[in-house]
Amino acid sequence: MITEKGKDKTSSNGTFIFMKSLKQMKDHIPSDLIPLYEGMIISFINYEIKVKFEKKSAEEVQQQTVGATEFFQKRSQEIQAKASSNGAAAKQAAVAAEAEVVAQKAKEDADKLAQEEAENLKKQQALEAESKAAAEKAAAEEAER
Repeated sequence: MITEKGKDKTSSNGTFIFMKSLKQMKDHIPSDLIPLYEGMIISFINYEIKVKFEKKSAEEVQQQTVGATEFFQKRSQEIQAKASSNGAAAKQAAVAAEAEVVAQKAKEDADKLAQEEAENLKKQQALEAESKAAAEKAAAEEAER
C-alpha cells in the first residue's frame, strides 16, 4: 500500500514521480503520476521518504555524478569478485553489467542536467542584462526630459 500525504497539492517545482501499488502491478494498471513538493512525505510499507529540493550548481551535479559513477563501478567490481568466488559468475556478471548501465545512465542524466543548468544560467544573465539595459535607457530618456 502506497500513500502520499498531501497528494492533492501541486508540484512545487514541476517534478513528478511514477509509483505503482502491488495491485496496480498485478492488474497492469498505469502508474500514478505523483507531484512532488517540498516537505512531502511518501510512505510505503515500513518506510517514509521525505522530499527535499536542493538547488545545486553544475559543478555540484558533476561531482555527484562522478561519485555515483565511481560507487557503481566499485560495486560492480565487488559483485564480480564475489561471483567469481562462489561460482555464480554468469548471473553476477549480468548484475554487474546492469550496474554499469545504471551508472552510465546516471552520468548521462547528470551531464544533461549540468548542461541545462548552464543554459538556464546564461538565459538568466541575458535577461538581467536586457533588463538593466532597458532600465538605463529609460533613465537616460527621463534625464533628457
